Amino acid sequence: MRTIEKWILVAASAILVISVANFFYRTTALKHLDSVFLFESTLNILDSGRPVSQTVSTYVDLRETFEAPIEKLCQSDWERKTLSPYNVINNHAYFALYPIALLAKAVGPESSFAFLNALAHILLLVVPFFFLRSRGIGIGPSFIFTVCIALYPAWSNSSVGDYYLDRLYMPFALLSLCFMHRVVQTAKGQTNPYLLLGMVASVVAAAAFTERATLMMIGTVAFFLFFFPQARKNAVVRNILLSLLVLLGAYLFIYFKFFFAGLEEGGGLLSKALTTFSDPSGRFHAPGWSAFIAVNVLFLGLFIPFAGARYIALALGAIAPNILISIGGAELNGWTTHYHAMYMPFIIFVAMIGYIQILNRFHGRASRFLLLVGIVAFVSTASARINPFTGGFEDPSFASTKDNVFAKMYRFYFRPDKSYERVALDAVKTLDVDIPPKVKVSAIEGAMPVLYRSRSLSLYPIDIYTSNYVVISGAVNNGRVSTVAGAITYLGTNQLETLNRCLLQKMIEKGFLLYRAVPAVGLLIFKRV
Repeated sequence: MRTIEKWILVAASAILVISVANFFYRTTALKHLDSVFLFESTLNILDSGRPVSQTVSTYVDLRETFEAPIEKLCQSDWERKTLSPYNVINNHAYFALYPIALLAKAVGPESSFAFLNALAHILLLVVPFFFLRSRGIGIGPSFIFTVCIALYPAWSNSSVGDYYLDRLYMPFALLSLCFMHRVVQTAKGQTNPYLLLGMVASVVAAAAFTERATLMMIGTVAFFLFFFPQARKNAVVRNILLSLLVLLGAYLFIYFKFFFAGLEEGGGLLSKALTTFSDPSGRFHAPGWSAFIAVNVLFLGLFIPFAGARYIALALGAIAPNILISIGGAELNGWTTHYHAMYMPFIIFVAMIGYIQILNRFHGRASRFLLLVGIVAFVSTASARINPFTGGFEDPSFASTKDNVFAKMYRFYFRPDKSYERVALDAVKTLDVDIPPKVKVSAIEGAMPVLYRSRSLSLYPIDIYTSNYVVISGAVNNGRVSTVAGAITYLGTNQLETLNRCLLQKMIEKGFLLYRAVPAVGLLIFKRV
């Protein structure tokens, strides 16, 4: 790459990061509990040195009710039982919150996570462009691959979801793969010390965000050490890779030995994996399977078969945990959660290697041009017709592109009358006016970002009868509450409806009255009188 091209790319990237971060920051009020818990944790690090969240501690009580009989729940007092705040370190190795807290001290947690989330996702576009250009791929083909990533719903929808530290691992994981690829390619000769330094730094940085990220990096280092003989034959490379394995292994041991308390009991991961092994075919009928296959195959997956057997194995290994355990975690939420964050850098990297191999097979200018036109046409058609929520094909509905972060940003900045975010923000922010500070509120997740700083929050319906205000989902018809929602049960739709209704009736008996409806976002505010 020429120097002028590098500077143009850096400037364009900076503009993108700033624009996207500003959009994320301005739409903070539309986030949920997962973001609030990160905000609270960083603020509490600054206040007490501990990454704790009082709000999330009520979820610990709530999850105990998910399979309880509805009759019992209707008679429950719903008082919080977990009085101590939730310490995230007891369940996840989120030590990265400490340096993030330093940034939050300067600009606030909302701005910090908006910037970091934007930076992480934009780097997933920039790093492949740099890598392709460094491998001799032209500007046009490199840009086309970047567009393929931008249209990939697992990338674009992920960026507009809640904040997770898993997302911040992604660019470092992608960088580590690029560095390791270059290191093993040059391992037969004199290895570039800058490549080795970049490899070590990116592996350690990626592993530092969560214990899952550490496991992914251990697997990646072991993969390159085992599947690439040249890495083992080069003493320097071999010793560095082995040292990384020892370092990361020791880090995991220390974390699980001295910090991990298993508050979520692994999220049932072991039982889910055992269920899959006992009935593998059942996994293919899991909700979200169609979306998982369609999104990962039709956007970047078409390049993966050309990457070679070793890298195909790497991609399959990276997505295996999701296939075994968490299909549906991201797919049924429109890819806005973090369940696919662990494997996304691997999909991008292996697709990038496959893309290079495809281009290298087409040497003629005309044939390469036709190839690129075909790729653009295919991915554009997939983007126009696929529904990323279901994996089904529809008449051109642009369901995928309409939810793309850049489409949302365009409407937010230039077509505010067409922007859902604009309408929703105006509505949600009224909660801050309607509910005074220093009161006790039981609320659903969607109301929490506006309220968390100056109220005592509980996750609905915890503390429902002892709160001053209750915020739930619902609607009003002719001045009367017609529908209510917000409770959670795993016992089925009919039982859920019964639970929501009985909670409403109990609230009325306890002296709650409908204070105001917020129809634009389907919220109801109740006040105890």
